[in-house]
Amino acid sequence: MYNEKVIKIGYDEKGVYVDIKGEGTLKQSPQLKKFFVDVIDKFKGINDVNFIINMEECQYIDSTFIGLLLIVDKKLKEILGRPLKVLNPNNYAWEVLKQMGLENILTIERGEIKFPQDMQELKVDNINKIELAMMMYMSHSELANLNEENKKRFESAIEMLKKDIESEGYNINNNKI
Repeated sequence: MYNEKVIKIGYDEKGVYVDIKGEGTLKQSPQLKKFFVDVIDKFKGINDVNFIINMEECQYIDSTFIGLLLIVDKKLKEILGRPLKVLNPNNYAWEVLKQMGLENILTIERGEIKFPQDMQELKVDNINKIELAMMMYMSHSELANLNEENKKRFESAIEMLKKDIESEGYNINNNKI
């Protein structure tokens, strides 16, 4: 079992890379979303760049993080015409992805990967309650739209998050990736 809990990020001319060592959770999701927004913009118009997330050493992923993967995959397909490739999910990660209904939606592959030398640790900033609630709302809404089981699983959480966000004066529909 891998003891380090870090997400490494980086890119080169061939691709954008995320390597989960330990956990992928709500805690890292807003910063990872920001990283993806930045690199999607940077690689707009370049057709042969791969976006890869390695889950070989993933010990735990929560539903917010899984929903973020779905959001990123949709944006990549929409903007760059390319999928997010989930590489080498271990047994735990594979079971969680299947449980959420993503095994036939995300591009899941096995194989070797050569990461860039200058991969950096994803820095997790302190984020406010509204940013966390918005991230949870977006992720769980995407998951709920996949199938009835997820809809039932997340509908009360989505409604609660929506009320919390709107009670703070924010418009749910204005926050997009």
